[in-house]
Amino acid sequence: MRPDWFHDLAAHNALANLRLSGACAKLTHAELIAPRTSFFPTILGTLAHIAIVDLYSISPSTCPPDPPPSPRREEIP
Repeated sequence: MRPDWFHDLAAHNALANLRLSGACAKLTHAELIAPRTSFFPTILGTLAHIAIVDLYSISPSTCPPDPPPSPRREEIP
């Protein structure tokens, strides 16, 4: 494994998040919470999952000691 492997992964993740946020910024609130056929029932639920996973994967030294729990499926709009 190359020493800069994690740096490359972080750069790719940042680019993906930038593209995703640009696409989602064009959506209305109704579109973000509309029921979808996927693992998460809405786009907003998917975005919440991505944000939580990013928090966990940044680094144990930069994450809060007790990150908030993931919302239960019924709590995701």
